[in-house]
Amino acid sequence: MPIGLRRYQHQGHLHFITFSCYRRLPYLDTKPAYKCFERWLETLRKRHRFEVHGYVLMPEHVLLLVSEPERRVAHP
Repeated sequence: MPIGLRRYQHQGHLHFITFSCYRRLPYLDTKPAYKCFERWLETLRKRHRFEVHGYVLMPEHVLLLVSEPERRVAHP
């Protein structure tokens, strides 16, 4: 981890995440693209054990409000 970088994970806070498509092109403007995004979001939600409190899917970008991932217990 770089010097001076502080992580604020596992504080129980929600995180607002936004990202856009390459060059802000409208890659998410079709129903198949929307369904594909939903499938992947659900796959990642289950794998990393976080909650999705809300999302907005627009043709060229996505807004997400998610919880922090569940802490995993290390097994010896």
